[in-house]
Amino acid sequence: MKLWYDIEAMELMIRKRNGNLEPYDAEKIVRVTTAAGLRPIDASELAEKVTRWIELQAKKNPQVTSIQIRDKVFKELEKVNKYASGLYAWYQNLKDKKYTARD
Repeated sequence: MKLWYDIEAMELMIRKRNGNLEPYDAEKIVRVTTAAGLRPIDASELAEKVTRWIELQAKKNPQVTSIQIRDKVFKELEKVNKYASGLYAWYQNLKDKKYTARD
């Protein structure tokens, strides 16, 4: 079984919807949750929480997907800011429609 870590850099790799692997970037979570209405400090804390969750998930199942991360971000957003979670869900739904239209 292949682990989804880049051994040299020990970078956590995420499986995207198109099947590609991409290095995990917590700043993406900070940017999107800030855009949804979280204060930057709250967005950073949420990104740290999600990062810890991803690291735990990668130990159990090395193939962490962008969809799993998206769902975790939404669940964490719901706990801290219902308005931001609604905007985040709307944005993700819009992205899903664009992604589906490409197929």
